[in-house]
Amino acid sequence: MKKPLFGPALRPLFGSAWALVLGLMLALGGLGQAVAADFPATKLMFESGKADLPADAAPAIKAVADFLTANAETKVQLSGFVDSTGPADVNKELAKQRALAVRTALTAAGVAEDRVVLQKPEDITAGQGDEARRVEITLAQAAPAAAAAPAPAAEAASAAPVAAAPVANKGDNAWMLVSTLLVIMMTIPGLALFYGGLVRSKNMLSVLMQVFMIFALISVLWVVYGYSLAFTASNPFIGTLDKLMLKGVTPDSIAATFSKGVVLPELTFIAFQGTFAAITTALIVGAFAERIKFSAVLLFSVLWFTFSYLPIAHIVWYWDGPDAITDEKSLAAVTAAAGYMWAKGALDFAGGTVVHINAAVAGIVGAFVLGKRVGYGKESMAPHSLTLTMV
Repeated sequence: MKKPLFGPALRPLFGSAWALVLGLMLALGGLGQAVAADFPATKLMFESGKADLPADAAPAIKAVADFLTANAETKVQLSGFVDSTGPADVNKELAKQRALAVRTALTAAGVAEDRVVLQKPEDITAGQGDEARRVEITLAQAAPAAAAAPAPAAEAASAAPVAAAPVANKGDNAWMLVSTLLVIMMTIPGLALFYGGLVRSKNMLSVLMQVFMIFALISVLWVVYGYSLAFTASNPFIGTLDKLMLKGVTPDSIAATFSKGVVLPELTFIAFQGTFAAITTALIVGAFAERIKFSAVLLFSVLWFTFSYLPIAHIVWYWDGPDAITDEKSLAAVTAAAGYMWAKGALDFAGGTVVHINAAVAGIVGAFVLGKRVGYGKESMAPHSLTLTMV
């Protein structure tokens, strides 16, 4: 058996609410009908061919004026019927003059002119005989204020031109994807073979696996939290986790460049920057090749990527882009939110600071910490394949 939507205790409450709503609707409807019913609808008959107000029109005019005074929100409509016989232009003008005469009488009785609406003669049904000599006074429906007069704010909003959002150029995007592929190839197989050719043959596989696994590991970490910490606004030294797991990034998201109005798909920018994060970490392998365990390499890579690469990338590369700068005030805001060295004027287009200096310092420190190779100076440690290094 289907359970009722509301329990027994709530049914009287909802029943009373519906009764209240229905009562209000009926009351409002009745109020509108009462106003319409009280209106003294009037037909004023004019003499044939004349536009002078009939002598017996005074009581009807007074009744309409009294009604409008008592009902401040109402308006009346004047309909001057057009004679279907004779010249059409003459008859339309006559109907118009009769309606104007009635309006003049109403305004003389104290009715504001904007509360008297004249119906266009062409919108009135033509009549014959006595029907063509009358002017009807009926209750008009007032237009809602919002429809009659648009709000100034709405007019300003509609008048203001909407700036089109920047769209990524297909050529720019294609080149950035090619550049991303080139950096990947610089690492796998480029860097792996370069370092592999410089070590002894027994350590070739070790170096290949270290470079390959570092690239894979850092690529995953970059998507998980690396991009968010490097390229979100927080403070001059590190970003936030607002884009953890690329939260909020869609195929339509765009990333700023160094040129105003020139943007890239954010996913392309993420992939491009991710390859640099991976190759920078892998560069350090050459400093302690043949002297460190595979597990230690992975642990070091995670720690160094998190606590060295990401802060430096944010400090040197992060800013909101030129499109965010429109005046001196916005320039100050962009500078305050940018990375520390970028705000000081550093421009690192080729990665000399974030990639090479960063990795070189890590490599020197790592080499000093690990010390000399076992057998150094006693065994031959010549590169086993300069051909692979050349490749």
